[in-house]
Amino acid sequence: MKVLPLAGLLFALLTLSAGCGHVDMTPPASADRVLNCAVTNNTQAELPPDTEVTVRVVDVSAANGRGEVLAEETVANPPRMPVMVRVEFQAEDAVLRRGVNVEARVAVGGKLRYMTTSAHPITTSNVNETQVIQLVTVANR
Repeated sequence: MKVLPLAGLLFALLTLSAGCGHVDMTPPASADRVLNCAVTNNTQAELPPDTEVTVRVVDVSAANGRGEVLAEETVANPPRMPVMVRVEFQAEDAVLRRGVNVEARVAVGGKLRYMTTSAHPITTSNVNETQVIQLVTVANR
């Protein structure tokens, strides 16, 4: 006789606790991101006073093929390479998994002097690390 109430209680506890097995208790990640970059061309030479360093975060998964610029930051008149740039942008984890790249350019006197030529992907695993963006010299035309 005592087995029946105990079995009923056990069944009720199992039924109530089974619904909690699929509840996601982790808080959603914030879409607000800060990307710290060290833009360099492997020289420590002084830069001319009319130099501008521009860093862009681009969502390359956009349907137009060119990508959507999520953020852009420009540093005017940096003294020398490497140039530290802080870029604030918004991207959900799903966007970072699809594809976000960092592009950088250095213009002197309004003319492009250095730029990135290869993809520099940003993911959920490296978005909080300082990114070293390597630039190459643009050929004179």
